[in-house]
Amino acid sequence: MYRACTGKKLVRGPFLPALYFYGDKVVAFVLASGVGAGFLDTADLKVAYGDFFELFGEDFKDTPLEGFFNKGYVATALLAGAFLCMAILSIFSFPRRPPTDATNKGFFFR
Repeated sequence: MYRACTGKKLVRGPFLPALYFYGDKVVAFVLASGVGAGFLDTADLKVAYGDFFELFGEDFKDTPLEGFFNKGYVATALLAGAFLCMAILSIFSFPRRPPTDATNKGFFFR
């Protein structure tokens, strides 16, 4: 926002590309951990509720909770897609070309 309004960079220095690069990695790992937690929690809760309904002689598949947990799988699959897109974006955003000016060396090219 600051750069859009003033035309100046708020943070100067060679570490800004590295900050963006590692920030993308952190967000990708947070998404990946959300995918793992979502799938495992949904599977674990389905088993737990299935056992609970068996105690009373009911079938878990006949309840509306089955559809609810299936929606949890869909939401977790969307998180998996977001992780995949973020990982691809992180690979493509890596600075590959060294700077042409010798005084303006980037973080990765020392």
